[in-house]
Amino acid sequence: MLTVAEWVQAAQGSRKGEPGSPSQPTSANARPWGLVRQSFNSGQLNLRRDQRNRCTAAVCKPKTAFAMIRFVFRFLGLLLLALAFIFLVYDGTKWVADQTLSVSTTGATWANIHQSSLSALQPVVERLVGPWFWQGVFKRYVLDQPVWLVLAVIAAILILLGRKKKPLIGYARD
Repeated sequence: MLTVAEWVQAAQGSRKGEPGSPSQPTSANARPWGLVRQSFNSGQLNLRRDQRNRCTAAVCKPKTAFAMIRFVFRFLGLLLLALAFIFLVYDGTKWVADQTLSVSTTGATWANIHQSSLSALQPVVERLVGPWFWQGVFKRYVLDQPVWLVLAVIAAILILLGRKKKPLIGYARD
């Protein structure tokens, strides 16, 4: 059984090289650090706080990689959302200037920017998915829609994929 003075000395680690300092772990000073419990994982209950929170390469890399992918998704989503707003303003100013409602479609804008990529995409989609997908789905729901709407939907999907998960109430998530 440790006295209060030994426990305080072990917890503070005031003098290096003494039996109570954390730099020289002994069975006498391992117990006071084990009193601080942050998780209910039975393998971590008796570890010191710095050992319990230490990241190893196998544990930290996936979390860092997922955080970076989330950042890229959020960044691209916000970039596409800004581009969608620009196209919305472009359509609005064209409407005000011409006094007629005209909307730039995705297919026409894509053809104006890079015609050969749009022409090369059609055989690839028809070969991989089928000709029904190009005519029935892709052309109708992507190429014939306003540019700002298509970009806003893609941006919303990317932003939702990149958001942080909500913490569970009452549960610890690693």
